Amino acid sequence: MSDRLVTLMRSDGIAVVSLNRANRHNALVPELLTDLINTLEHHDCQSASAIILRAEGRSFSIGGDILGFQQHIETIDA
Repeated sequence: MSDRLVTLMRSDGIAVVSLNRANRHNALVPELLTDLINTLEHHDCQSASAIILRAEGRSFSIGGDILGFQQHIETIDA
């Protein structure tokens, strides 16, 4: 498994985007959301016929990680 929060693999015109924060049930934090947006804007996603969004671990995502957002409160636009 990668250390990246979001990974991208492409095969036969299909882009597979994976959330990779399984130890926190793929809870959303600013870094993961930024990585997800950047990944979806990547050429391999933009030119794909289909995009599959999946997650590592037991949970797709449990939502926002309140502690993670609190740690970045100064950098979050209101």
